[in-house]
Parts: sequence; C-alpha cells; structure tokens
Amino acid sequence: MEGRVQEEHVARMAALAAQCNLETQQEMETQQRKHMSETSHAELLFQHTPQPQDVLEVRSLLEKLHKEELKCLQKRLLVRHEHASAQAQRQQALRWRFELHKIFGEELEEAVRTGELEKSTADKLLLQYYSHQGALEEVLDVLLANQRALLAEQHAQRCFLLQSFQSLQAVTSEVFSSSARRIRDAQAHGECGFSQQCSDVHLEILRVKQNLEESVSRERSAIRCAIIKKRRQLLSEKVCEHWHQLQAVSASSDVTVDQYLQKWTEILMYQSNELSELINHLDEETAGRTRKMSLCLLQSSLAELKAHASAWCPGSAQLLPQTEEIQERLQRLGKAAARELRSAQSCIRQQQQQELQEQWSIRDAFREYCSCVCACLRSLSYEQRLRLQLECVKAACRLDRCLALPHAVCELKRHDADPSDPAVTPADEETERSEVTELQCFQRCLQERLQKSDTQRDAPQRVRAHNHTDHMTSTHSEQE
Repeated sequence: MEGRVQEEHVARMAALAAQCNLETQQEMETQQRKHMSETSHAELLFQHTPQPQDVLEVRSLLEKLHKEELKCLQKRLLVRHEHASAQAQRQQALRWRFELHKIFGEELEEAVRTGELEKSTADKLLLQYYSHQGALEEVLDVLLANQRALLAEQHAQRCFLLQSFQSLQAVTSEVFSSSARRIRDAQAHGECGFSQQCSDVHLEILRVKQNLEESVSRERSAIRCAIIKKRRQLLSEKVCEHWHQLQAVSASSDVTVDQYLQKWTEILMYQSNELSELINHLDEETAGRTRKMSLCLLQSSLAELKAHASAWCPGSAQLLPQTEEIQERLQRLGKAAARELRSAQSCIRQQQQQELQEQWSIRDAFREYCSCVCACLRSLSYEQRLRLQLECVKAACRLDRCLALPHAVCELKRHDADPSDPAVTPADEETERSEVTELQCFQRCLQERLQKSDTQRDAPQRVRAHNHTDHMTSTHSEQE
C-alpha cells in the first residue's frame, strides 16, 4: 500500500512541478513585457525633457522598481507553489490513513472467510479499532498542539536573540558614527586644542571600525563551526535516547490500549518538551558566546581608538563614548526585548489552550453527528453500519490540525489579499499637459509603486506575529 501511494504521490508531484514551472514562465514573461512597455514609454518622455538630471533620476527609479516587482512576483509564485505542494502532502497523508483503515477491515474479512476468526469476534475487533482510532486522533491533537506551541516559542526565542544581535550591531555603528560626529563638531568649534592633524582621527575611526567588523566576522565563523558540531552531537544523542524510550513502551504487552495511549502520550509530551528545552539552551549558549565576543572586541577597539586619539589630538579621547554607557544602553534594550518575549510566550500558551478547546468541541460535535446518523438509519444491515462507521472514522481524520499547514495557508492568504500593482499608463487626462509635467506624474507613480513593493516585502514579519490567529481561522474554514 505504501509503495502504491508513494508512486501516485511522486507522479502527482512531478505533474505539479511541471505546472508550476509553466506558470512561472508565463508570469515572468508577462511581467517582462509590461516592464518593456513602461521602459519604452519612459524613453519617449525622456526625449522631450530639458533636464538631464530628471532623466537620470526617473531611469534609476524605474530600474529599481522593476527589480522589486520581479522579486515580489517570484515570492508570490513561490508561496503559491508551496501551498500547492503542501496540499499534495496532505492528500498523501490522508490517503495513507484511508488505506490503512481499509486494509484493517479487509484483513478481518479474510480471517472470517478462512475460519481464523468468528464473525462476531471480527465485528467486535473492528468496533474496538474504530473506538481506539478516535482516541488516537485526540492524542494526536494534544501532541501536535504542544509541538506547534514549542516551535512557536522557539521562533519567539530566536527572534529575541536576533533582536539582541541587531541591537548590538546598531549600538556599535552608532558608537563610531557619534565619535566621528563629536570630533568633527569639536574641530569646527576649535575645542580641545584641535588642529588640522585631527583629521587623521576620522581615518583612524574608519580603520578601527573595519578591523572590528572583520574580527567579529572571523570569530563568529569559528564559533559557528564549534557550535554546529556540538549541537549535532547533543541532538543526535537526545533523539537516540528518545527512540529507545519509545521502543521500551512499545515492548510492553501487559497494558490495555487506553493505558498504552496514555503512556505513549506522556512520554512523547515529555520528549518534545525536553528536546525544545535543549534547543533553546543551545540557542542561548550560542547567542551568549557571540554577544560576549562582540562586546570584548568592541571594548578593545574603543581602547585602541582612544589611545590613537589621545596621541594625535589631546583631549579628543574624552569625546569618545564610554564602555559603561554602551553596556547601560544594551541592558535597557535587552530588558525591553525580554518583556516582549515573555508576552509572546504567554500568548502562545493561551492560544494553544484555545486551539485544543476548539478542537475538542469540533470532535464532540462530529461524534454526536455520526451517532445521530447511525441511529436514524435503522434499516441498515450490520455490515452497512460498520461501513458507515468506517466512513465516519475516515472523515474524522480530516478534523486534525496536524495537516492544516498554517504557514503556507497564511502566506497564500496574504499574497492573494495584495492587489496587483497598477500599471503605469501615459497621463492623457489633460491634453494641454506638457511633457515635463507628464514625466513628473510618471515619476510620482513609480515612487508610489516602489513604496508599495517595500510594504509588501516587510509584510511577512507582521504576518508571522499573528500566525496562530490566522492558523486557527484557516483551519476552521478548511474543516467547515
């Protein structure tokens, strides 16, 4: 069964890839024809423009806009194709489940025909299988909701670490720019006995900054190599340990199915939490080492810069930022980011509980519906009722949230909500409008489109902030 389903999936994915490639080619050709038309229209306007500077500005703006539009189109197509691929993956998973239920029933029928089982015993086993399958679906709801929450917390944690790195880089850049500005202002006002030789301080600032950037990049690469090796080893050991624990649970034969499911759920929940804690710990350790290294190199660079400044321009070292000021500013930024992280983690857990409550309500309503259907159709034979219950079990597979693919759904929803970029057409509303005025309108329209492209490019950050809300909405629509 798995081989047959896999072959069908491979063929479906190959056809989907060919369709996506054709769609990409057609969309790109259409966009390029549109850009060529706009470029031709711009060249006509340039012929009647007396100011060469305006021509250069508009041409540069048009080239930049075309590049951004191509990037947005490629991103839109990529998201659309990822969504189609995700739907194909979902169909394959559902097909596996349907076929598994079908095979179990066929095996029981074969056992009855060969005399290995009595008819009553086979029917009892089939009903137990359907009952346990429903319990297993509820277990998967809990496990997958917990895994999604853990992944969301990891994402929030890494956003926090990334924000700390960005704050450090911003503070570092501000240190050197403010140092150059203070020295320049003091030199302009003749303070601290500045002479013409103080211009060498600006060159020294640039040199020290460049050396710092090179040193930080070099040290980060070294840290990354060591960390990757350590992470792979620890994660591999943890995964092997978890696998042996699951094997020990599977080997237990003196427990009921319900006890086994409960024990299996508990150990998987524990393993997911343990693995997530290990990943977060490794992330924090990596960030701490990198941050400590960057601060040490920054302090060393500032000390070197102050020494050169004091030797060339007495009194200029006092104008450079102090290490205490830098650390105090980083601490303020870090506390603000930590508050945001705690708020995000609390929101994630609340959404997890809300998700489970909604999923339980949906399953309860579905079970009640199936019971009512079976009770109303009393004229059905026993075999027909079993087939009806099998269809209910198959339908229950579609209620799970493990196949909702929230990221692909939310990304596609965002891109579908974005209106297409307006085309640039010649301004012919007023016949007496001059060519220069039309060029200005053309330039203004290009600027608006470029600003819109920038907004669309930054939108994924906002979408990820509301990813769980969109996920629940998209899943409800799919279940309905």
